[in-house]
Amino acid sequence: MIYLFHGKDTYRSKRKLNDVIASFRNKGSNFAFFNIEEGGFSFLLMEELLRSQSLFEKKNVVVFNRIFEDVLAREFILKKLKEISESPNIFLFWEEDVKKSYLDEISEFISKAQEFGLLEKNKVKDFLGEELKNIGLKIDVLKEVEIIEKYGSDLWGIISEIEKIALMNDLKIKDSSARKDYDYNLEKVNIFHITDAFGRKDKKTAWVLYQKALLSGLPAEEVFWKLSWQVKNILLVKRMSEELKKDKEEIIRETGLNPFVVKNCLNFAKNFEAEKLSALYLALIDIYHKARSGKSEFDSSIEKFLLSY
Repeated sequence: MIYLFHGKDTYRSKRKLNDVIASFRNKGSNFAFFNIEEGGFSFLLMEELLRSQSLFEKKNVVVFNRIFEDVLAREFILKKLKEISESPNIFLFWEEDVKKSYLDEISEFISKAQEFGLLEKNKVKDFLGEELKNIGLKIDVLKEVEIIEKYGSDLWGIISEIEKIALMNDLKIKDSSARKDYDYNLEKVNIFHITDAFGRKDKKTAWVLYQKALLSGLPAEEVFWKLSWQVKNILLVKRMSEELKKDKEEIIRETGLNPFVVKNCLNFAKNFEAEKLSALYLALIDIYHKARSGKSEFDSSIEKFLLSY
């Protein structure tokens, strides 16, 4: 299902987008939310979001912000329109300007499209009056005229101006729905699903879950520490089991690790040579030092690690 909100009046289109997001959020916990900005598009992640529902059989609500300004992303989406429209998931597009040729191409696949053109002067006056009423602020007619003359159809500017006046009058301002920055991913990715996929050597799942974790706001550094913990434990358990010939109960007793962790590590240890695990642990240490010294970033370094181990 595809929704498109576009037009030169970005204030009203953004407000409408956020109202729709809020309506899905208010329907309960059956939705997982993802926000993809221009420049943050990933083909593999898009394929995953398109094909599947979330880990707990929730529908994905995928929000694209100005994604059509990314040439490669736009070409991918235009090729996948039929598949996107038939997906059980929901795709919300917010754009400022969309070329007529693109609109013609996507129109038959869109469930709902709404264009927001710039308001004419009399409509701007109505908008200003409504917003003043919403925050309980009264200003004289001359001030209203001054604001409209200054900002014209720039509703962001008008909102900013009346908020300043409200603050000067000690009025409490309710957040505009156009300004809201939603916590898009209500379903937080379980970080241990990433480390388990790593242990199984399921690179694709590990990478996709990592991308979802970043979109949900999980810091890359937190993933780093859990991966380091996983590699270290698998190596420890493997050596105790294979070199020291310890059984599971002895490993649990001597390491103090949770029995469930030891059981998993014994299974994962079959997928790696001890030398490889040592090399992976050293690679993680290298990632840490380079990130701390500013030579690299945690997020991109972890991504490369998950794709190349």
